[in-house]
Amino acid sequence: MKSLLMIGALVVLAGCPLPISEETVARARDTTAPTITVQSPAEYASYSRLIVISGSLQDLTDEKTAGKISTLTYEILSHTTAQNATVTSNNSFTIQIPNDLKENIVVLLKAVDWKGNTAEYRLPLVYTGNDIPTFSTTEGNRKVTLQWDPVPGVVTYRLYYEASAQTPNPASSPYVDGIQSPYIMNNLSNTKLYSFLLEGTNSDGKKNYSEVKRSIPLSRFDLFPSTYSYFNSIEINWKAYPSINSYEVFRATDPSGPYVSVSGPVNGSTYKDFNISQGDTYYYLVKPAQYSTVQSWYAEASPDSLPARNDAYITTLTNSNYPIDGIVSGSYLYVADYDYGIRIYSLNNRAQPTLVSSVSFSGGASALAISGSYAYVATTSKKLEIVDISNPLSPQKRGSVQVSNSSDFQGEAVAVLGNLVFIAGFMDGMFVIDASNPDAPVVRISNTGQATMNYSYSVAVQDRLGTRLVFAGGHNASILYTVTGPDSAPVLTKQTSALPYATSAAFSGNNLFIASSWDVIAYDTTTLNNPISLGSVSPLSGVEPTEKLAISGNRLYVTLRDYGFADIDITVPGAMSVVSLYNVQGSPDGLAVANGFGYITAGQSGGISVFGLGNTSTISLVATLSALTEGSTLLPYRNVLFVGERYQTGGYYESYPVLFDIGNPAAVTKRSGTISPNYSNFAFSAAGDYMILAAERSGATFWNVSNLASPAPVGTYVNLIGGYAWSVALSGNVALIGTSGSYLNVLDLSYDNTLSVLGSVQTATAVGDTTEIRSIAVKGSLAYIANETAGLRIVDFSSPGFPIVLNGYGSLPASGSAASVAVTGNLVLVADSVNGLLIYDVTNVRSWTGGQSRIWPP
Repeated sequence: MKSLLMIGALVVLAGCPLPISEETVARARDTTAPTITVQSPAEYASYSRLIVISGSLQDLTDEKTAGKISTLTYEILSHTTAQNATVTSNNSFTIQIPNDLKENIVVLLKAVDWKGNTAEYRLPLVYTGNDIPTFSTTEGNRKVTLQWDPVPGVVTYRLYYEASAQTPNPASSPYVDGIQSPYIMNNLSNTKLYSFLLEGTNSDGKKNYSEVKRSIPLSRFDLFPSTYSYFNSIEINWKAYPSINSYEVFRATDPSGPYVSVSGPVNGSTYKDFNISQGDTYYYLVKPAQYSTVQSWYAEASPDSLPARNDAYITTLTNSNYPIDGIVSGSYLYVADYDYGIRIYSLNNRAQPTLVSSVSFSGGASALAISGSYAYVATTSKKLEIVDISNPLSPQKRGSVQVSNSSDFQGEAVAVLGNLVFIAGFMDGMFVIDASNPDAPVVRISNTGQATMNYSYSVAVQDRLGTRLVFAGGHNASILYTVTGPDSAPVLTKQTSALPYATSAAFSGNNLFIASSWDVIAYDTTTLNNPISLGSVSPLSGVEPTEKLAISGNRLYVTLRDYGFADIDITVPGAMSVVSLYNVQGSPDGLAVANGFGYITAGQSGGISVFGLGNTSTISLVATLSALTEGSTLLPYRNVLFVGERYQTGGYYESYPVLFDIGNPAAVTKRSGTISPNYSNFAFSAAGDYMILAAERSGATFWNVSNLASPAPVGTYVNLIGGYAWSVALSGNVALIGTSGSYLNVLDLSYDNTLSVLGSVQTATAVGDTTEIRSIAVKGSLAYIANETAGLRIVDFSSPGFPIVLNGYGSLPASGSAASVAVTGNLVLVADSVNGLLIYDVTNVRSWTGGQSRIWPP
């Protein structure tokens, strides 16, 4: 029996252990590895000469119980051995790793807890080729702003620079010490190239270097472009600078953007934008393709609404196999494809027809006509096919009829008069088909006129006040018929066969125009049996014959075999004149004209060529603004018309700005209110959000027109040499101001909101009231000046501080006075207030000496 030792009331139990806690048990069972969290840098971040890694650790034995971190080590795999890192009491850490590496690396972090559980974290870092990858430059007006993110370990920064493309050398280049981000380098020269290298020094003396950044500071005026509008394109020009190797042109349809590159990098100082649409307004700006973020001010431009010979061509469609004939009806172009059938193009964009549907036949199409909702197609299988085109997007075949089985038959031309269809059948004469029932057309007359014509080439029809006329064009002769009787039994009555060979014809009122051999001949057919020849014109006599013709207003257009087509003025049929000749690829045959455009079908190798057709007779007066005392000068800009209203006060004249809203030209409205200060604003020239004004006796000034609802004068007026400021023109970063004293002043625009005179020159040898500078036009570095009685004067302002008057000038006819001037290509147009329009060839203007005669009028 065991016994207890009793000491008083105390019982002593010797050797009894303390109880085991739940936490102790959890730690003993710990198999959970620690967690490593890296706050910075991010994976695949760049690194420099000092890598700084910060983060935290966590170790749990289970969901409730914290463990204990024994060690944290780090190493750059393949480069360093493991080193111990310090972990704070709150389990955070910051590791600094000096290095001289220049490659992509992986830093391995390894944490071990008290039980030996291990966690690893692999941190990939990237060497971008330099130690300060965030170094960047932003160009401005005479300045460059340099920015970068702090580099770990760097205690001071130094900026090396060169005023050229030369790479800065820390051993020899100039530098700025002790700078911080952002750093602005001021007082630089615009348009000049600068190179920058940033150096960061660590506390241990290690150097961190950025990549070399190159920058070109600019004002928004330095590359401000001029534009020249063509019918099929807009040309953008700007001043080129030696330090800028390439440029990029951006375009928007609103002055506020967005702007999209339309050119890509281009060399030189000119770009032509062909991707334009008639009626649209565009805004263009230019910037260097590299080394600068500065975009120029925008220039406004719209395509010319009337084409000239050199810009009428727009495009050639190649998605028709063998286009031989064409007709415009409504907003669609219908094309006869000799190898296929008919193809239908949408003219929603008249300059860029889009193929929307097609109809094929067992034989291709040789000719077609459109009447109402039907297309009438002569096919190479000697049939007439009728197609319902009430929905041009989904044309439907209706009826057809075999016109002839003769090997001599071919449908050369088709015309429709009411329900009757007339087909020129080549060697078989003319055929008449009754199409009263489009599902079952019937041939009513065959081979008519064959003996007289020998070959039948063309047909033309007219309903002249109820008298139905058919012209049948042939080889030996051509015939004019009247048509009577019902559609089921039509009667053709020959009125005359005294008309000549004709490949094509068209009626216009009582006149008939015929394409005959080398000529276009006009006939008065008022008396049907006795047509009277009014006259003829030969577009390319002896070179190419006339083929198909079409009439639009007072213009006749005719194709010229293997050449192109001619534009002929038929305002007076007895005195027709060729306006222009146009060359077209392929073998031009068919011609469709509508809404100011021509569509030429040019056979197997030619496609369908689209041309703009200029006709100044279509110009009409829309509105007259009479609420002005005297409108001396005007400038349309962004749907606002700026007018210098001129009137006499006492013994002198004043000019005040008057603004009109012209968004709707048929309902122009004058704006109320005034712009203050507004005195003596005589002439205007716009550049982006700014307007530069020639302000008579007040000199020159700026307006801010970013908000056209409230134009605001900026800065002060600048006094000029040579009297009152009459005229203004812009060229990049300079404004040219002409004065009453015959001085051309060159002003610097490149300082923000500030004008300053760079240089001036007197353009007329005798100064007076009759030798004022009334207008200025610029091309390149030459200013062409309308110098009143002193004629056309030319100033070279390539060195803006020292403009030079060239030796030669454009002389005027007797009593002449040059009031306005414009430049196009190598031609200068002068408006002489006495003698009208004068044209000068300035191809060799720099070699002129003395007065030079105009080239037109002769």
